[in-house]
Amino acid sequence: RGLPRGLPQSKGPSSQGSPQRRPLSLYLEMCEDGELGWEKLRSGSFDIALIDIHMPGVSGLDISWCYQQMLNAAAKQPIQDDDEPARPTIVIACTSDATASPSQLLRYGVSDLLPKPISIAALRHVLHKWMPRVSAAKHTLQTLTPPAMPRTNSGICAS
Repeated sequence: RGLPRGLPQSKGPSSQGSPQRRPLSLYLEMCEDGELGWEKLRSGSFDIALIDIHMPGVSGLDISWCYQQMLNAAAKQPIQDDDEPARPTIVIACTSDATASPSQLLRYGVSDLLPKPISIAALRHVLHKWMPRVSAAKHTLQTLTPPAMPRTNSGICAS
């Protein structure tokens, strides 16, 4: 399968300094807004998605909530013998919002929180924490209870 696939989503272009350590061995795709991030996340071809909570257009929480709805709907469908097992993407929220709590974000299908500004050490820690779970989760669908009231008015869940 090659390198683990990550989907970092950002509020816009960012400047990146060169890390002092060896670079992480990941295949990355960047998205500049929430709509593009949602389209890529729906494709199901990513192991981990780093999603900014305050993205333009569709917020990271909206994307995560809709993705969880999609997983819940897929879990209710019968699996055909020739179907490839589902492989849910682990969603990591990135934010500089000091009031964001991991337990609050879990309700929206977010697996972890990565505070901004993101250091290489913090990114490595989160990736090492979740990468073993990517392998274990490749053949299961994870069903979480979504929040009672959807946060989104964007309509992306219907598309």
